[in-house]
Amino acid sequence: MNRRVKHIITRWNPIWNPEEQFEPRTIDVHCEILEKFPHETQFVWWGKISKSGNLGVSHADVALINEQITSGVELHFYMYCPEKLLLHVGKLEEVSISDFRGNPHTPTYYSKVPYTIPLWFKLSDIRKLDFQRFLSAHILREEDGKPFDPVSTERYYPRIVYEDPPQSFFNYNLTSGRKWFVRGGMGGMIPRCFKTGGMICTNPEAQQPESKHRVFIGMPFRPEFENVYRYAIKPALDSLGLIPWKANEVIQNIDLMCKVCGGIQICASTIFDISGWNPNVLFELGLVYGLGKEAFIIKRKDAEVPVDLKGMVYIEYDDFDELRGVLLKYLAKLLK
Repeated sequence: MNRRVKHIITRWNPIWNPEEQFEPRTIDVHCEILEKFPHETQFVWWGKISKSGNLGVSHADVALINEQITSGVELHFYMYCPEKLLLHVGKLEEVSISDFRGNPHTPTYYSKVPYTIPLWFKLSDIRKLDFQRFLSAHILREEDGKPFDPVSTERYYPRIVYEDPPQSFFNYNLTSGRKWFVRGGMGGMIPRCFKTGGMICTNPEAQQPESKHRVFIGMPFRPEFENVYRYAIKPALDSLGLIPWKANEVIQNIDLMCKVCGGIQICASTIFDISGWNPNVLFELGLVYGLGKEAFIIKRKDAEVPVDLKGMVYIEYDDFDELRGVLLKYLAKLLK
């Protein structure tokens, strides 16, 4: 086990109680700060809010962690939200006891916090992890070598954790220099490959940054569905300046499902026509939910749907004009 390199884990709660809703979009607002600055000055301060004023980690640990960063070691700041079962990791650049409230690199909500913020963590990137998979691998270890226990309520935060084996989350050679926080939405993860189980998708298409202006289209490759696309979906997208991504319009000499998965990853939202119970379409819809993308589901009014999808919200249509109007209404929200 690697006991030399110390990393930090903290716990955040989107809502402490009804009177203390400081910022339920905690990860998002920190990523939004990162987005404001050019690459060379891209960092955000994360403050550890403390009702008791306790530091959480010792001054000696703070000094050692900063020394490790200076030596070139990739240090990690884990952000754990038990209420939503979320786990993110930040690239840690500095730990400070100075107060950074009001700093342009700090979210504004910290200025409204009435409690002590004894520690500040400078993060240059944020990436989402697969909560269940990462913790079940027992990579994070306590001081005594036991696996990190996310259920325990007796532990203080922030605290020191170790990695076994050591992890490298911020390899920018895999993204052509792009930061990881811009992938898959705010603090999003580059997902593992559903075919190989690897942590990184190697499809060149998926190496593009996600765009809110691209919309993935999932439907069977049959003439009746092609007309739905041509006379309803595409005109709605064109009217809003949105770009459709449709598998049969993209030329790539790779496995079809790898192509589809890559297309989903670079689109912020998706449209699926589930009329007809097409198994490929349903599989793609499952990928969309697994990757955390927004899905607009449509179907003909006379079409049956699989029993597992009957409880989901979907848009029904009778004709192309009706569908085009409804899609315009929903898709316009993407641009706000």
